[in-house]
Amino acid sequence: MERAYRRACNACTTTKRRCTKEIPSCHRCATKNHRCSYPPTRRTDSSSPETVTGLHNIIAPIEPDGDYAFLNIDFNSLDSTLPTSDLNTIPFENTYVSNELCPASETLWFFTNDSWQIAHLASYQETEYIGEESLEVYVATVQGWFRQWTTENTCPLIHRQLYQKQMPRCIQDAFTVLTAYLNKTPSTQKIVSQIIEDRAADLMQAYSTQEPAHLTLLEHLARVQALLTYQLIRLFDGDIRLRARAEAHDAILASWNSLLWQRTTDEMAAGQFASFSPSPFVHLSPWKAWGVLESIRRTWLTVRILQSVYTTMKDGVAACPGGVVCTFGAGLWEAESERDWARMGEGKRLFVQSLGVEGLLGKEDPGSVDEFGHAVLLVSCGLERKERWVAEGCV
Repeated sequence: MERAYRRACNACTTTKRRCTKEIPSCHRCATKNHRCSYPPTRRTDSSSPETVTGLHNIIAPIEPDGDYAFLNIDFNSLDSTLPTSDLNTIPFENTYVSNELCPASETLWFFTNDSWQIAHLASYQETEYIGEESLEVYVATVQGWFRQWTTENTCPLIHRQLYQKQMPRCIQDAFTVLTAYLNKTPSTQKIVSQIIEDRAADLMQAYSTQEPAHLTLLEHLARVQALLTYQLIRLFDGDIRLRARAEAHDAILASWNSLLWQRTTDEMAAGQFASFSPSPFVHLSPWKAWGVLESIRRTWLTVRILQSVYTTMKDGVAACPGGVVCTFGAGLWEAESERDWARMGEGKRLFVQSLGVEGLLGKEDPGSVDEFGHAVLLVSCGLERKERWVAEGCV
């Protein structure tokens, strides 16, 4: 399978030059007749100090005050597993159009059957070089979303209507833990870390004996978002013990994420739209149904991207995380009422395949793409191209 990201060669890293990352030699090394070598996928040293250092400018933990700082963490000393198999996968062909997939119903444009297929880049398709800075900024962006969730009860992954009527216990716990983490002090750091581990263990235990078929769609989504919250904290905190525990749960998150997607597509195929509602007695309007489904799309994609980004930071390469159709049009996610959402939907919804967001750069104004779309562009086109697009309006 085509690799989405690769770290720069040793020579380009030393001289801080852009690396084309070709095999067996990048363009710069070939031109200058230098020996081109790439970092090993993992370190052979078996030592395990309480904290690790090495790779520069890796994302720091979520902190309660100030901008995101950076830690020195050597991800090469760690191991991880990133499952790459998917259900309903198709090869991706970039056929970007200016608006979105053709809907079967103008009111329910987000129900289109072909929007639930997972796409992957084919082996012959070239991928954009994505530098470490772009990956770091992406992680910091996702961290910012979870911080926003604790203060505004919404973020680009969790729609404002998602848990308004019912909030499963697991996501309540994750919200409480995240709030405690963001407000920890040196005096409370140890107890907060223990609480994080206890709640993560409780989450594993709560669903260890439950059959996935017995969970509601909202419960499927809530447990993925809850575990994602714990993973985001533990993987990038800088504490090697927390990170090791998080890596042990990485495959579980991938499995739950796949089960969430499978359950959604099964119910879409069966026409069981009532299951999108938190209560059998509550009828969901198109706006609220879209909020649930878009939260599922965005959560699935963020889990896959974040796992791929972490693997790249640690091992230097990672498999293509896959792509799904999401709504990238500005204003729809932020709409505070059915009326506002419907009005925004009359414009550019940008309901497109995430692997094709690069097409936005030359065809859409930056202001027409929402915050989630800008984040996906970071790992699709890189920070430099995205910033140039924002500054100039096209690339």
